[in-house]
Amino acid sequence: MARNKGITLVALVITIIILLILAGISIATLTGQNGLLSKANIAGEETKKATYKEVLELLGMEIRPEKILEQLSAKEFMDRYEDKIKKEIEKEDTLKEARVIRKNEIKIRVITKEGYVFDIVENEVKYVGEEGELVPDLEEGDISFTINPETLTNKNIEVAITTIIEGYSLQYSIDDGKKWEIYTRPVTMDKNGKIHARLWNGKNGGEYATANVTNIDKLPPKVFTPTATQVGRNIKLEGSTVDEEATNSYGCSGIGKYYFSKDNGVTWEPTAGQEGTSYTFENLTMGTEYTFKMKAVDKVGNEIESSEVSAIVKCEVCLGTGICTYNPLGYQAQGTTSYSCSKCISGTKNSTTKLIGHCWLCGYSDSSIMKRTYSCSHQKSYEQGNPNIGSHTCRKCRGTGVY
Repeated sequence: MARNKGITLVALVITIIILLILAGISIATLTGQNGLLSKANIAGEETKKATYKEVLELLGMEIRPEKILEQLSAKEFMDRYEDKIKKEIEKEDTLKEARVIRKNEIKIRVITKEGYVFDIVENEVKYVGEEGELVPDLEEGDISFTINPETLTNKNIEVAITTIIEGYSLQYSIDDGKKWEIYTRPVTMDKNGKIHARLWNGKNGGEYATANVTNIDKLPPKVFTPTATQVGRNIKLEGSTVDEEATNSYGCSGIGKYYFSKDNGVTWEPTAGQEGTSYTFENLTMGTEYTFKMKAVDKVGNEIESSEVSAIVKCEVCLGTGICTYNPLGYQAQGTTSYSCSKCISGTKNSTTKLIGHCWLCGYSDSSIMKRTYSCSHQKSYEQGNPNIGSHTCRKCRGTGVY
């Protein structure tokens, strides 16, 4: 018996599906984002970029000996470099249809016909991107900075950034370009330094503009120790210091005013301060110990308090020793070994023992009248009560007080 052979419909369908899958895989392998064709195109572009870069580097190497031998300046070297590139473009070889843009004295930009952009400086050729992806180069005034406040301050300052170029975001950096942030509001700076700003197209950032903040001073004046000198019942407090030297982070505003205290800084005089470095506290209480201190404030408000200086206001006659060389009018000297001084607490008043026969005004004494009292026209009798009882005229001044 004869038997007919063939494939079934199911087998045919499965075969077709397998073929379609294989075809899809092959197409994806060739044309996908990571396909062979795409990779080939990328490799071709990278090869072109590398070729352009190599040609530009070789042109620089050709004139480098001229720089060494002729001792060309950087500008002169770049002038010859630019001429060399333009002549190479005229050959219509590798750099055919390329454009040359002189950025500044030491920088040249070359844009190839494919739109590849290369920046050239004296010792380097650098690919910087494709022309359509680059942000525009900055001109004077494209980016502006407003520093608030502009005057010296011991507070943080704010820097507002604006641009007249539309269609781009602004970025800023306060660490010399290591990190860039999108600008949305004024930037707060707590120390002096540079702030950079640039345009951003979402992928690349262009050249940047720079502002230099120099008006922050948070350094207090240097510590110092004043001196306290007694003059009569007054104390003259005197001292001075200097402001801390400027650093990279903070400036130096200089000393503005001084303040003075006799109660260890609880209160300060004068109320508004003064430029002078000395101040006299008058009519102080004799025998009282005061703690003196000064305060120096720089021109932006940073301040430092001095070391404290303590002093007891002493009798200007005996300086607190209890030994007076004379007894001015109004003093009462009593007792052979002790006395009371109205301006000194060192003496001890003895109302029962009286020193007699000695004129404290003129310093004259006579042993013959040591046990008798007398009166001098310039002082009361040492005999309390009626000064005329048993009194004698001072033999030295005869009651005139002049000798």
